[in-house]
Formats: sequence, structure tokens, C-alpha cells
Amino acid sequence: MAASSGNKSGVLTPTKFIRSQARLLPLGKCYINESWYDMGKGSLIVTRKHSTGNITCGFYLVDLFCEGIKDSFYLHDISESEFETVLDEMSEQEDLLEIEYPLAHNIIYGSRDFAGIYKFKPHKSFQLNQYILEDEDKEVEFINIPFGIDNKPAVVINSSDQKDEVISHLKKLVGEDNFIVMDEADFELDDALLDEDMDSEDGINGQKLNGHDYEDDTEEESLLGNYEDYSEAQLLKEVEELDERDAADAIGPIHELFLRLQDVDKFETLYEKHSLVFDEITVVNDFHYPGLNYLPDDQLGPFYELGELTEKDPEDAIIEIKKKLDEFPHPVYEHLLVSAYGYLGMHKEATDLLKKAMDKYSNDFMLRVGYGFILLMNEQYDTLKMFMSGFDLRKIMPERKIFHIMEIGRFLCLVCSYYALTNQLLMATVYQKILDDFTDIPEGTYYQKLTTFKILCPLQWEYIEENYKKLK
Repeated sequence: MAASSGNKSGVLTPTKFIRSQARLLPLGKCYINESWYDMGKGSLIVTRKHSTGNITCGFYLVDLFCEGIKDSFYLHDISESEFETVLDEMSEQEDLLEIEYPLAHNIIYGSRDFAGIYKFKPHKSFQLNQYILEDEDKEVEFINIPFGIDNKPAVVINSSDQKDEVISHLKKLVGEDNFIVMDEADFELDDALLDEDMDSEDGINGQKLNGHDYEDDTEEESLLGNYEDYSEAQLLKEVEELDERDAADAIGPIHELFLRLQDVDKFETLYEKHSLVFDEITVVNDFHYPGLNYLPDDQLGPFYELGELTEKDPEDAIIEIKKKLDEFPHPVYEHLLVSAYGYLGMHKEATDLLKKAMDKYSNDFMLRVGYGFILLMNEQYDTLKMFMSGFDLRKIMPERKIFHIMEIGRFLCLVCSYYALTNQLLMATVYQKILDDFTDIPEGTYYQKLTTFKILCPLQWEYIEENYKKLK
């Protein structure tokens, strides 16, 4: 679990440094991929030089034809040799051109503004990584760059990404005749260039420099972000500029505004107290981890296969899981079967199965959490808290010291939801923060986390609206 957000050493974290200090560093060299103009897809690097000679740099993936800022990340205070390694790796995919900063500035902000006309928002990581750029209001030489194609938004599709959601959005917004759809193959460029993607396994997000992994610090699992340095006015602006398409991005600013209206010292005390138990256990993301004892090794392969089938084709999964249960009765397969029923909306069947499974495996943690959600949905709040031993993990599972992240993630979703739905908003926010501290959450659990936060978020916002005058 990540440590508490408090910084007791007094040294600025990389994110705080970037927000408060990056623009004070002199600009260094800037780069862009060679095909940016023809392809309408730019991979840009903007550097800042430290007095030590080290470099802090921002990476920006922009779509000049339609969607604007698609992604961004940073590397903080790395050596010149480390930076040269990154450049070499990027150049293996496509040659890079060194450019002056004003061109990078105009491409990044211009693509954002063009996309904004069509209601596309910058990737949430840009909330932080914009601070490596000059302020958009600063006087920077204007360069007239064409965006879109023939003054229309243009969507470039390929066999693996048909951009159905983007196309549907534009149809509703501007009508079919007012945007262009093109196949990537029409550009007649080398496939190696077309496959470039900052998020791919071989892309620069996963580079190892001097033995260290440098990854985007804005982790996909994080929904709260880092808004500690924002003013109330900035937080409100963030929320007001968001629409339904960005519902997840509103969670972070609302979380921070809510805390400003609460007793922050009390929040920190509660956070320290309730997060302590998770510092005392080992949380892993590998079912093979020694000591987890989740399944025998010879069952892990079938378990993974059935887990994938459950998400892709729950109807077939139900048949196969039942076969597996006849062959090898085990609570993990019972839980997969419950999940398959859930995916199909067969909630009565899932509930009945879970109750029977609980009779057979009363001490299984995942089944216990699953049954807890049934009590939650039935608004049996007092029974739920008693059933889950007051949500004290040490009392629920006193013998266990190792848990899978899926187990802990779903348990925290249950606890956060309970406190939200019983209007104990400060405690819900404590568990919201504890849950958000965990990374490497499996996809299904991540969406459960998002759903949980969407339950809490409007309750926090309602409190903010009622009490905002206290901030003034």
C-alpha cells in the first residue's frame, strides 16, 4: 500500500515538485516524431534542466486531427545518460526531430483547444504534466498549425481500434457529414510507425533505465489524483469544466473539496488508524505467491482460463465452471460461478448460490465479502457490520497475513460503500483513500472501485454544496 500522502521529511515529492517548481527550471531541448505532420499524431518531449545537470521532462501524445491530448507522463530528475537512453529507445520506433519549444507549445495546446471544440477533454494525466510546459497564458510565439483535415475533425481507424465511441460521439455532436473517418492504411506508412503507442509493452512507459522502471506516476488505478496544492477556486473550476463523459475525473477534485470542509486533522488520524491494518499484512497480485495458498499449482491454469472466460462469455463459463466444481470442489470456483451469474444479471441465482457456498465454506474470505454485498444491497446495514466483525480484518481473518489484491480491493469497496450508504461520509472518505492507495488492481475490481467511488462522489458533492460558504 502506498504511504500516507503526508511528507514528513520535508522533501518535495516528484508530483509536488512539478506543480510548484518545474516552471522555474530553464527549458531544455524539445523533440517530436518525424511523421507528426503527415500522420496527425505527435509524440512530443519537453525538457527542463536542473542546476545539477539532471533533467525533468514531459512526454505528450497528441492527436492533431481530433482527440487532442491522448496521454502524458513525466520523468523526474534523471541523469543525462538516462535521458539519452530514453531518446535512443524512442528513435528505434521512429526518428525524432529536435524542435524549438514554441512549436511544441503550439502543437500541444492547439490540439487540446481544437479537441475541446468537439467536447474531447485532455487525458487526466495532463492535469499534472502541463506544469512542465510554460503556462498557456504566457506570451509564447504563435505558430499557425492546421488541426483536423479540411477544417473538420478526422478520426483515423485501424483493424485493432475502430474508434466506435469517438465516431458515435461526433455523429451526435456535429452530424455524419461534418467529420471525416479514414483508415490508417490509407496513409501508406510503414507498419512500424503506425503501431507506435506510448502505452504499448515495448513503448517508453516501460523502459528500464539503470535498473529502475520509470512509469507514468499518474497510475490508471488512481481515481483521486493529487489535488493537495490546488486552491478551492481551482478545484471548483476542475469540477465545473467536466461533463458526464469525465465523471471519473471529477472524483478527485470533489474528494479534495470535501476534505477541505471536514476536520483534516481528524481525517488524517482516522486514516492512520484504519490503514494501519493494511500495513501489517502482505498484499500480492500473484496467485502463485508463496504462503497465499489460494489453489494448488495444478489448478492455477484452469482457474485463470475460467476467469477469462467468465468475463468474455459468462454463459459458456457457467457450464465449464460447473464441470470443474464436480471435478474439484473449491470456493474459488464457487466465487467464479457467482461472478458469471452476476455478469448475466442473474442476481437471484447468484444470491442463492452464494448462500449455499457460505454454508460449505464459511471461512472463505471472498465468499464472505460477496455475501456482504448481498446484505448491503438489501440494506441490512447492521447485520452487515456484525457479519463482517465491524470491518476489522484482524477479527475476520485472524490467521491470515497474506491476501491477494483482488480480495483486499473488493473488501475495501464493500467497506467504503457501507459508510457511504449509511451517510458516514468522513469514514467513507477514509476508506476511499485507503482503497485508492492500492495499485495493480485487476480490471474487474478496478471497475468495482470506480462504481464505489461513484456512489460516494455525489454524496460528497451534496455536502460541499450545502457547506461551501465555510470555505470562503
